[in-house]
Amino acid sequence: MPSRHLSSRYLPSTTQWLIRVLPIATLAVVAGQPWAAESAAIKPAPVYFESDIRPILKAHCFHCHGEDGVTKDDIDLRLVRSMRAAKVIDAQHPEKSKILEVCVAGEMPKEGKPLPPHEIDVLRRWLVQGAPTKRAEPEKAPDFLITEIEASHWAFQPVRAVAVPAVNQAHPIDAFVAAKLSEKKLTFAPPADRVSLIRRATVDLHGLPPTPEETEAFVRDESPQAWTRVIDRLLASPAYGERWGRHWLDVVGYADSNGGPRDSVREHSWHYRDYVVRAFNDDKPFDQFIREQLAGDELAGVTAEQEGQVIDQQQKWDLIAATGFLRMAPDMTGDDPANAQQAREDVLTNTVRIMGSSLLGLTLQCAQCHDHRFDPVSHVDYYRIRALIEPVYDPANWRTPTQRQYAAYTADEQAANREIEAKAVAVDGERQALIDREYDKYLEERMAKITDDAIKQQVRVAWHKPEKNRTADEQALLVQHDCNFSKADQLRFLPNRQVEEEQRVQFEVRAAAIRATKLSRVLMAASERPSAVPTTRRFHRGNFKQPKEEVAPGDLQVFAQPTPIAAKDPARPTTGRRLAYATWLTSGQHPTLARVLTNRFWMHHVGRGFVTTPEDFGMRTARPLHADLLDYLAQRFVSSGWKLKEFQRLVMTSRTYQQASRNPAAEQVDADNVYLARMPLRRMEAEVVRDALLAVSGKLDRRVGGAPMIVARNPAGGIVLGKELVNASNNVVHTVIPLGDDANRRSLYVQIRRDRQLSVLQAFDMPTMAPNCGARVCSTVAPQSLMMLNDTFVIE
Repeated sequence: MPSRHLSSRYLPSTTQWLIRVLPIATLAVVAGQPWAAESAAIKPAPVYFESDIRPILKAHCFHCHGEDGVTKDDIDLRLVRSMRAAKVIDAQHPEKSKILEVCVAGEMPKEGKPLPPHEIDVLRRWLVQGAPTKRAEPEKAPDFLITEIEASHWAFQPVRAVAVPAVNQAHPIDAFVAAKLSEKKLTFAPPADRVSLIRRATVDLHGLPPTPEETEAFVRDESPQAWTRVIDRLLASPAYGERWGRHWLDVVGYADSNGGPRDSVREHSWHYRDYVVRAFNDDKPFDQFIREQLAGDELAGVTAEQEGQVIDQQQKWDLIAATGFLRMAPDMTGDDPANAQQAREDVLTNTVRIMGSSLLGLTLQCAQCHDHRFDPVSHVDYYRIRALIEPVYDPANWRTPTQRQYAAYTADEQAANREIEAKAVAVDGERQALIDREYDKYLEERMAKITDDAIKQQVRVAWHKPEKNRTADEQALLVQHDCNFSKADQLRFLPNRQVEEEQRVQFEVRAAAIRATKLSRVLMAASERPSAVPTTRRFHRGNFKQPKEEVAPGDLQVFAQPTPIAAKDPARPTTGRRLAYATWLTSGQHPTLARVLTNRFWMHHVGRGFVTTPEDFGMRTARPLHADLLDYLAQRFVSSGWKLKEFQRLVMTSRTYQQASRNPAAEQVDADNVYLARMPLRRMEAEVVRDALLAVSGKLDRRVGGAPMIVARNPAGGIVLGKELVNASNNVVHTVIPLGDDANRRSLYVQIRRDRQLSVLQAFDMPTMAPNCGARVCSTVAPQSLMMLNDTFVIE
């Protein structure tokens, strides 16, 4: 077997040891060679504690040696002076230093993976160079230190006003790209042909293919304004909000169910989805969009005390619906979880995680139990962010998902809903009368052998009693005469009732259809209870059973928020924490928000962001090649009023966007297309595949908004659209009731269940919200081909 395929776990321990100490052994051998003096003249690059060693120790060792007051064996690795005092560094024989020996031998760290060989080599070189620091160290290590290198990380700096490069390009985006292309002596690809271009734009902005008529019109339009007219038409369509709203719903973890073993349905979460679609179609400024989602209830002056009341002030409805952003995390607290307190903590943990990845571009969840291993986010910072949202949830005074909802109707709408419900109740009565009638008939059939009318009457009386109310004699009487059966809410278990069972199902369908005409505006929202504001405390090692000191609300220390967030705003009925934070976040001065947003917008147009990890802009993310262009776009996005449609017009009118997808010369030099010398081919997302099938077949239902199309487990296997019929054990026992024409709506309106995804979407990488999706994966697997060949939906 070639050596490159060998894994260390298959090698003898002695061999592993040799591999690890080889750099040290090599150093000793080289020192004795006659050419060593000549080689010594070539000085190795200096290695410093702050920039090179501290990040390694922070990732692997601080957990036990210096963080949170823990210094096992009295060894604190946060400062070089404390390492010398603990004698883990041997100044006379650096290659024999204890810290190097235990790492080479794999004895440390005891938890997690051993240090990789290249990090051991860095540690060795640092020790050989005398364990230098860049500057004098403090006498005592601070509880949390943000180093100069961490503070100067490119993503943590204010967004700069970058000058457009002075190159021969009229469009600013093209100027930035051309400047980079020149470094590799590359040029743009030729313009895409018009058929490809209108398809690209329509799929990008609508998630649908263009119609033949739209394509033909654009091909024939020779006007210089033809392209801008196409863009404006696409941006003005309701389909635009459906397409781009879906992108945002990925990031916030939108789902129509609560997760967990039961995965109960969130009946009203779709109002948040519709709010998002409206916001994109209305081109709502993104700073306002963010503020409403973080603090819409505070803007509307709504508190938890108003739950149960009908809110008839229409100007508040969108603000309340927007706070569904804070309700998207999995929440099984209403499903009788085995550990109720842990389930509550999980909701807060996942909400902080969603906030970090969607707004800050950071993995905040990594600081829940200890200081972040890579980024300058302290353990306390995590709880500062948690303190912003804890008044919404308050673990000590928990409200289940159904207890955090607001009815929003006008008086006329309430009256209309009452009339509709009365009609549905009447149909329910007919269904129940059918069931009662057939069970009474069946009882008489079972009593046919009884000749004594008095005994028959006794059996009737006993059978109609609830089982818990029967006497022992009555129960024995039923058993004696073979009448010990129970009434169910269906007729499937009664013999020769197929026709009647079908009638019962039709009554059920009719009642459901009637109720479907009711206006449903119950908003799943975030709110606070001013009379019971919780105190946020840091949990030692993330264990909620070990609360420590109180933590005030605020942003991450590395962002240096100019004005502290007050624990209580006296001018508001709520704490005002989230509104204060949202105001700072959207002030235009926050370093990451605008970058994170524009990077994600660019990704959805070009297929890949400038930062390829859109949910993580932390220390492990190198400054991107097009960092100047990213800052230019972010600064322009903010200065132009946080308007997404204007941003998209800028991107789509560039030569960069309108390139063809082939550029043979560039492909030889830049196979990954980092320099943007062509437009990459991209796979369509799951929803686009399904929606395109409906569109080209002429079946697509373009109604916007409303309750989702429910998904069901097909008894034959797979997940389909429709209503499933189940028994008491939640097992499917009947053919799925189809949705009819309602099943032809866009995939945005398919119910998102965490434990079951529509099969045709799942095959094409529909993400599972656990808790959200920062960027979708793209796979090419055999089940996709089989789905397109054999699936009933595709064939129809």
